[in-house]
Amino acid sequence: MPTLSLQKQGDKTTPDKNPNKTQPVSPEAKDLKKGERVRLVLDKAEGVYEVLEVASNKFRTELKAEGQTVFVYGREVKDFRNLDYDAISMLHVSATQQLKKEKDEEVKVLRAEIAELKTANDALEKRLPLLESKLQTAVPAVVAAKSGSNGNGRHEKSRVICRP
Repeated sequence: MPTLSLQKQGDKTTPDKNPNKTQPVSPEAKDLKKGERVRLVLDKAEGVYEVLEVASNKFRTELKAEGQTVFVYGREVKDFRNLDYDAISMLHVSATQQLKKEKDEEVKVLRAEIAELKTANDALEKRLPLLESKLQTAVPAVVAAKSGSNGNGRHEKSRVICRP
């Protein structure tokens, strides 16, 4: 059975011809322990194999892959309920930043709307005294006209009655 060690390209491995030769391994492979199961992908096949032996930067399985390139896909996980608190914290910060950006845009729109409403209100406040003064000058004329009116808009004094 060959010993697998990782090449510099990433997680691709080749059966080690020289067991004393050391090659760098990925952080995932460094954490492997005897008895864990890893998924290995060959050129035309793949499978999950138990780790039989772990050296400082190598591991051995029951895979027989003489001269073939092997891709270490990853380890088998029995419990998916592990939490990566660093990832959650980063996601939280990112989500908070996005919410702030959206709320800042909303506040900007609302402030522009408030400014527009204040301008419209100021214009109405300027018109109000003018309308009030016109109303006060018009009220006496309406009262005077009403006293001589019969309610249908015609004045009684101007009514002409013709009798045969």
